[in-house]
Amino acid sequence: MNLAKLEAIAQQLAARVREDDPDANQRWLHTQTTAAEREHLLYVLAAAVPDDKPWVELVAWIDGGATERRRRQWRESKRRAA
Repeated sequence: MNLAKLEAIAQQLAARVREDDPDANQRWLHTQTTAAEREHLLYVLAAAVPDDKPWVELVAWIDGGATERRRRQWRESKRRAA
């Protein structure tokens, strides 16, 4: 296993996942890695995920920040009611 290669692919995938559709990312990933490398990549990527933030914050970009916006509105309305 070439850790430097997996690190480079992980960084590229992290950027691509926000810009390209899942099928395009899958095709790209399969041209860059073997099945064994893809398995190791799971652990490289998991190690890069901050574990001090709630999951919903980590994936808020998926819905354009709507989740965080709703949470902020809820907190503000709760403050006004208090």
